[in-house]
Amino acid sequence: MSISYNERFFLLFEDLKKKGELKTYVELGKLINETKVGINDLKTERKKVSVQHIHDMKISYNSINTEYLIGTSNQLYVSSNEITQLTSATYSENSGQQETILALKETIEAKNETIAVLKALLAQKK
Repeated sequence: MSISYNERFFLLFEDLKKKGELKTYVELGKLINETKVGINDLKTERKKVSVQHIHDMKISYNSINTEYLIGTSNQLYVSSNEITQLTSATYSENSGQQETILALKETIEAKNETIAVLKALLAQKK
């Protein structure tokens, strides 16, 4: 019999609780943006664990293994080497995005300057 996504999620919570990283369902609720009722619904499986819940957990606890939460691994946590690789890959992606953002900002500034010049020319003709 396989373990449901919700059961996996709460097994992870219990492990984090044992490690002292999370203490209560209230803390978990704040972490994943759920109310007490929402956490209870997840616990009793009236509500399913969402990708957003998994994402919020991964953001707060980088060492958790999201593959465990989706049922493709039996390891709760990834190794520190894997975390380093993931962090490096994320940094590389963000670097490329930063360059794109800077280029777009420069383009916007140039267009704003052109607009200002055109407005000044229009004002002179009036």
